[in-house]
Formats: sequence, C-alpha cells, structure tokens
Amino acid sequence: MCKETANAPYNIGFILFEYKNEPAQALPYFLQAISINPNYIEAIYMSGLCNEKTGNQELAIKDYRAALKRNPNFELATEGLKRLGEKP
Repeated sequence: MCKETANAPYNIGFILFEYKNEPAQALPYFLQAISINPNYIEAIYMSGLCNEKTGNQELAIKDYRAALKRNPNFELATEGLKRLGEKP
C-alpha cells in the first residue's frame, strides 16, 4: 500500500478522538495508519495521546518517544512526555 493510504484510517481515528471523544475507539485506526506507514509521526503521536487518555501511560511514553526518534523537534510529543512527568 502507498503511504497516502495511511491517511484514511488516521482521519477516522482523528474524528473519533477529536469530535467524538472516544480515544479507545480511535486507537486501532491510528495503529492501522502506523502499520501502513511506520514513519507517520502524527499517527504515532495520536496513538500516544489515545494511550495517555485511556490511562496506559507506559505505552503513551513509548509512542511519544517513537515520534521524537523520527523527528526530535516534534513539539507535541515533547509536551506529551512532559505531561507524564518524563524528560524528552
């Protein structure tokens, strides 16, 4: 599949997260986007945010660090780590 195909599950996940306030239901869509494009930084970050909102801090930290590994200047992931009391 082409990397652009990852946008479809990402968009569904974003709608579920942002407009329906359903992070647990949104997470599988972000994971699907990541499986299509493992370097989809925004999807990795949103996976972390879903994990954070559903109380899975360890996975959230892992996701935020994965996003920062791909782009050390990705500020949203840095902020996520700080919210969880972690150093970027």
